[in-house]
Amino acid sequence: VDDRGDADAAGVGERLQALLWLAQLEGAGQRELVLRGVEAIVRLSDSEAGYVHLYDSESGAIEFYEWSAEARRRCTADPVGYHDLEKAGVWAECIRLGRPVIHNDYPFLPDRKGTPPGHFPMTRHLSAPCIADGRVVMVAGVGNKATAYTEVDAEQLTLFLSSLWALYKKEALLAALKASEERLRLSQHVGRVGLMDRDFATDVEVWSDATFEILGLDPAVTAPGPAAWLGALHPDDRHRALRALGGSLHGEAGLLEEYRVVRPTGKVRWITGTAGAFPRREGGYPGRILVTIHDITELKEAQAALISSEERFRGIYANAPLGIALLDRAALPVVDHAGEGTAVGASEALRADLARARREEVEVKPRADVV
Repeated sequence: VDDRGDADAAGVGERLQALLWLAQLEGAGQRELVLRGVEAIVRLSDSEAGYVHLYDSESGAIEFYEWSAEARRRCTADPVGYHDLEKAGVWAECIRLGRPVIHNDYPFLPDRKGTPPGHFPMTRHLSAPCIADGRVVMVAGVGNKATAYTEVDAEQLTLFLSSLWALYKKEALLAALKASEERLRLSQHVGRVGLMDRDFATDVEVWSDATFEILGLDPAVTAPGPAAWLGALHPDDRHRALRALGGSLHGEAGLLEEYRVVRPTGKVRWITGTAGAFPRREGGYPGRILVTIHDITELKEAQAALISSEERFRGIYANAPLGIALLDRAALPVVDHAGEGTAVGASEALRADLARARREEVEVKPRADVV
């Protein structure tokens, strides 16, 4: 009994050490984590080969996820990505039964259903399911231990697999978070929208990459904060921005104006900003404030170009030596000698011609095709 107790304690210690090692792989990715986990269960169970697969209880599909290095080396069978549980042999009994299954006489099992040509030869087999929220979600197996698999081996495999699943789900969340952050970064870059987030409880402020890009600042040398933000603005706009920021801290809609940014190169960019403060602490002061800035330089340049174009047109229109009228095309012909109809504007030359025609009682027939 003492010898078995010592062996059990040693097995627990090895399992915890392996899990600690796997936990240090945070951020390596789900597949790398499982691949290392497969090698760990092979080593912990003194087996030749092993696998970890995923299971979807709704479809009954087993996803062949990862095999140990030795299994991949010795297996020459055509790779298959998925397998139907209904067609799977006794190796999948642990999924059907929802508990570990030991086969120490694997080649002689009556319901084995065989293996495809080139498959890793199996003499002994131990498999265990991982059950989460009442459903089997993952299955692990090891094979060809030199001695018979025991209930202790099954318990160790079950406990290890449960911990591996927790680490796997954590990696999935990290991957989803990383993908979400990347989408946010790309959307901010494409939309030219920057984010500034200040936590008053920790006095820490964080800027997005797009914020540094819009302000023309280097994140390696610029510490995010009000001083850097106001310092990037045009001197004539700083007081107005500071007043709007103070208003937002007291629950007012702030930063809903346009500001000029002067980059270190001297180039001027135009931005708009919005701010939101929440949640409010005692005394009415917020615990956090979020500020978004939007680069509208191209819009301002387009507006300026449009105004310039309209001014040039007005100059040509007003000073043209010929009579010019602006007409509503929906109701042509439009102008009579009394100046009535759907004319929306007339040059000075046309007004003079019409006045002369009225004085001399000359009939004027406008020609829409000429106009």
